[in-house]
Amino acid sequence: MNDKEFCPNCGKPVSKSDDFCQNCGYALKQYRENNKEDSITQPKQTENHQQTQQNTPITHNKKKSPLIPIILVVVILIAAYLGGNWYFSKSRQSQVLSDNMTSGVTSRMASAAVTESGSKISESDLKPLSNLYIKDSSTSEQVKNSILKDSQSTNFKVAEVGKYLGLFPKYKIVIVKQAIEIETNIDNPSFKLNGKSISSRNDDGEYKLSKRIPGLYKVSVSGKKTKQVIVPVAGEADEYTINEANISDDDEDDVSTTEQPARTSRSSRRTYTPSKDDEDEYYEPSDDDETFLGSWTNDTSTVTFNDDGTYSLDDKTGTYKVNSWHGDQVSITYYEDGKSGPGWTATYTLDDDSLELNSNHMTWYR
Repeated sequence: MNDKEFCPNCGKPVSKSDDFCQNCGYALKQYRENNKEDSITQPKQTENHQQTQQNTPITHNKKKSPLIPIILVVVILIAAYLGGNWYFSKSRQSQVLSDNMTSGVTSRMASAAVTESGSKISESDLKPLSNLYIKDSSTSEQVKNSILKDSQSTNFKVAEVGKYLGLFPKYKIVIVKQAIEIETNIDNPSFKLNGKSISSRNDDGEYKLSKRIPGLYKVSVSGKKTKQVIVPVAGEADEYTINEANISDDDEDDVSTTEQPARTSRSSRRTYTPSKDDEDEYYEPSDDDETFLGSWTNDTSTVTFNDDGTYSLDDKTGTYKVNSWHGDQVSITYYEDGKSGPGWTATYTLDDDSLELNSNHMTWYR
């Protein structure tokens, strides 16, 4: 075997058994030991490095699909559209509109109604309809049914007037106006509707007043005659006759009737003015059709006149006295129970089934 090697320091041949180089004195033994440790350490480090690489998980950058957020947005939009279709459906809107229109509260009624031209209807213009509900409770049910059934044969029609959010139909109740036709024998008549002047058109002796929405109205002709008229919730208004009574010299009893055939003209009523002798009396007309006795009501109060001269006004009671009764004008003095003094006096316009307080135009109905 070759036991020779070379000195790493001077390069001279040395024996493997030499501890030092005989030429330069380099410590060969120490050199050999150092080389031996390095040869052992290097493979171990390599092994450890390889093990570390094997144990380290390999991560990959996964990119999210761009379709996911798009799909989420589409799902949300579809859900919103379906929910909006239900919330703004015609049937659901019709239910809300019918509740508001038949509530009798003019502010709620105004929120639901428009004219045929799409204009808003004021609360004051809807008051006659509210009064009609009070006079005839079946009217409100008729209106509600016509709205819910989407009837086209009444004066209340559900129609689309716009869009919610630019997508969903917006519905309102279109109220169809009707003309009020009056026939009268009063020359060159002027007309007032609920105390306000109104234009009219003469058509061969029949006067057509400006169109109005359904409701209960009071028509006055030249300040001489007054009559309560109704614009119906379905169809056209009836024609009303409001004549001034004509009494001939030959027969004072030949009176031209102006109201319904079975009723006597207001102008044919006897005029009552109390004398000192009957100051403590109360007046009771002989014709039951002309009497104000009984209960009268509106949306805020109820007043009742009894035939024994007593009255009740909501929670107040007392006695009353008729001071005068000229045509449709009645003056009444009230004496409230538990209070002393001269009482208080009010003047009313009495017209068939309505009793209007002249001072503030509050009206009660039978």
